[in-house]
Amino acid sequence: MTRPLKLPGAISRRRGILIVIFILALILIIFILQGMALNNRITVNITAEQEGNTILLNHNGGDPLNNESISITLDTKQISPNSIVLLQGQDWPFSIGKTLIIPYTPSSLPQTLTMYYNTGTSRTEIFSAVIPPKTATQTPTPTLSPPTTEATPSISTPSPTPTAIVTPTSTTVPATTSSPPGPPQAAFEASPRSGPYPLTVSFTDLSTGAPGQWEWNFGDGGRSTGKDPVHTYITNGTYTISLKVSNAEGANTRIMQNYFSVGEPETTEAILDAEGPGSLLPGGFAQFRVMGSGARIKVGGKIITPQPGDTVRIILGSDGQGRISVQDPFILEWTFDGAEVEVNGQPAGMGRISDISIPAYEGFVSNLTLVLPPDSMKGRLIVEGSTTDLSTLPGGLTLRDFFPDQAGDLVVDTSLPGATYVQGRVATIAF
Repeated sequence: MTRPLKLPGAISRRRGILIVIFILALILIIFILQGMALNNRITVNITAEQEGNTILLNHNGGDPLNNESISITLDTKQISPNSIVLLQGQDWPFSIGKTLIIPYTPSSLPQTLTMYYNTGTSRTEIFSAVIPPKTATQTPTPTLSPPTTEATPSISTPSPTPTAIVTPTSTTVPATTSSPPGPPQAAFEASPRSGPYPLTVSFTDLSTGAPGQWEWNFGDGGRSTGKDPVHTYITNGTYTISLKVSNAEGANTRIMQNYFSVGEPETTEAILDAEGPGSLLPGGFAQFRVMGSGARIKVGGKIITPQPGDTVRIILGSDGQGRISVQDPFILEWTFDGAEVEVNGQPAGMGRISDISIPAYEGFVSNLTLVLPPDSMKGRLIVEGSTTDLSTLPGGLTLRDFFPDQAGDLVVDTSLPGATYVQGRVATIAF
């Protein structure tokens, strides 16, 4: 007897296997498509602030955005891409810590600002904010109460009947004593507004509305959270300054484009060889960028090892007697008590600098000031090869802002009780 074949069962198993394979392939395709969608998804954290005729968009986190990939509308009206710029001349892309400046015309009605991300085939909204209308003045205008001859009596005299001063329209102007303080309004001034580097500028906060926090951007990479900071510029250029103030009610930013300019200093080569003591004034500094490995500074018994690319600033304390020696490309000597050393703007050590070795540097600049009193005016001063007898000059002598000379040498020596020696370039020679 022939055994029957079980073909239907075999076919069922094969069909089941094919169904499983189809389902797995479908899942794989869905996974791939989701992955592609995730790769194209832009995640970004942006906040908006309105300041005068501009809207500031701050990038607080997420993906960087290229200028060719974004478009911005204000109440559906396209903003010209050429008018959208980054604050402080920053480079694209628009990434964390950067700010976009959007031109804006204040309106009595709220406006909606929307940012889109363009992929080339689609446009996705990634940010939207409602810009509040222009704030109405809090002081009632004369048109709220029509002038009448009956309004001339003194307001201290009680009126037996309600007057036209109390009208329904007056409810739109609440008493300022009961209104919330609102966010502060940023304002500032700075002095001086121009000069050669190193230029020390004092900033004064003039903000209203009781701010509790300040965020300054000095335009050269420097920042401060102080109320009235002081900042020194060491390179020439034109700088844009911004101040953001905030309190519990909100924040406001003031930007001053090209607020002031810093120029190249005019220096002269000088040699001072005096037969009397001189002194460097406290608070002066020298700054440079480390360019070679093996840098070492011993200050207050602590050894600091700045790395290539670090910016070092050495600030004089109250001790004005010591010695500085620079021989390009080396900084060989800086021996003063009570000095302070900063690396990349952060305090690194304080005390006597007993050892310094900088094998290579660039960008040396200083605002050091040397004073030679009248009773030390003996010896000679050589300026651009011309020699002057110090005893023929009236009063004392002041030298400001020292730089290495054309040969790369700078020596400032006030360490000896009966002599003062300077060789290098100086920006100011005053008698």
